[in-house]
Amino acid sequence: MTTGPSAQFSDSVVEDLTPLAKAVHREYTRSMSLSVDQADVKYAVITRYASRTRRRIMGILYTLMSLVSLVSCGIAPDAQSGGDMRRDVARELPLDEWVTDDDGIDYAAGDKTDWKKVVIPRNGTLFLEVAVDEKAATVDVGLFDRYGRLLLSKTRPSGTTEHVLFEGEVTQGNYFVRISARKSEDKSVYSIRASMQGGYGVGDIPRPE
Repeated sequence: MTTGPSAQFSDSVVEDLTPLAKAVHREYTRSMSLSVDQADVKYAVITRYASRTRRRIMGILYTLMSLVSLVSCGIAPDAQSGGDMRRDVARELPLDEWVTDDDGIDYAAGDKTDWKKVVIPRNGTLFLEVAVDEKAATVDVGLFDRYGRLLLSKTRPSGTTEHVLFEGEVTQGNYFVRISARKSEDKSVYSIRASMQGGYGVGDIPRPE
């Protein structure tokens, strides 16, 4: 029976080693027919190899965990939306006026989505217009009823300066407009106008002085 350090290489220690180290241990056990001195030398070599292997694997795992942590700490799409990222906290729009949102939308900065509320005083036709300043931005616009059901949706694609125009029959009550950046690089100031008096307000958009 082998004594000395080789005897201390017990099953309880093996359970703590990586599968690769266990394979090395199995090779070692097949060498138990060696003399005590030879076995002790081989034990020392295997121990050092198993230790180095385990350190490498733990280092890789630590690196992967660090990467996951960094990704999880990224800015959420609406973390910096300014309080109007959901329909229930939508900002009310006055009728028949252009309103410019100077903060706009900025996906990468955590302001992907803005919600606006339009209070309709009577049944009739709603004219809605959204002007996006940045030509390179792709912006999605949706009109929702008071229950959150999508009624109309359009996309202002990048590369164009055309306004998003909606026209539809509405009843008295609250309606909601969602303005959203499509891609992570999309950002822009925008202006929006809701009216029940007919026509669109192109040319009346307020511009920064």
